[in-house]
Amino acid sequence: MEYLLFSPDDRAGALWFGLNQTPPPPKKTFNQMIDLESLQNYADEVLQNIQSEDANKKQVEKLLLLGTSMGGARPKAVVEHDNNLWVAKFNAPDDYWDNALVEHAMLKLAQKCGLIVAESKVVSVGKKNVLLIKRFDREKAEKGYFRSRMISAMTVLKSGNNHVERRNWSYMILAEELRKFSATAKQDAKELFKRMVFNALISNLDDHPRNLPSLFLKIS
Repeated sequence: MEYLLFSPDDRAGALWFGLNQTPPPPKKTFNQMIDLESLQNYADEVLQNIQSEDANKKQVEKLLLLGTSMGGARPKAVVEHDNNLWVAKFNAPDDYWDNALVEHAMLKLAQKCGLIVAESKVVSVGKKNVLLIKRFDREKAEKGYFRSRMISAMTVLKSGNNHVERRNWSYMILAEELRKFSATAKQDAKELFKRMVFNALISNLDDHPRNLPSLFLKIS
């Protein structure tokens, strides 16, 4: 119950939880572009396990409660920019290469290969690159943001993340299950196949049904 009630309202999807029939008011203020440098510093401190009286409490509050509401192992934050919400993904101090640039390049390459990908850009913050990926599950409105209902491929597969249920992590099973959820299952199966091939060709080692936004279904 606490996990649901205290989950950030800027997380993915449209589900919202409260103690009454009327949900709590939506969040109307978000991190701005000017906050990216401080968020990058918080991310570095968390990854390096730096503990200090001045930064520790703030970094947990700003990074963990606000920044990682989108899930995943790498530090990230939701920022508002150009009347849209973006996921800001930060480089880690011990990265072997510039992950922000590499991921952005892979997104652009996927687009050139004919895949449907999210809009992205790289910005320089404090001599470090930060990848911005536009959220597809939010649309700017007069009084805030419309939320798109969505489910992940993990949900479609009715699977979990333990070693037993990973047996269900299958592109073939996913393509079959899509027939139950999608009005354009044939088209989606072709897209899914192209993504499977692309992931193999670029040696994507983080290809699983919960992690890839490319496998999320937007339900209109």
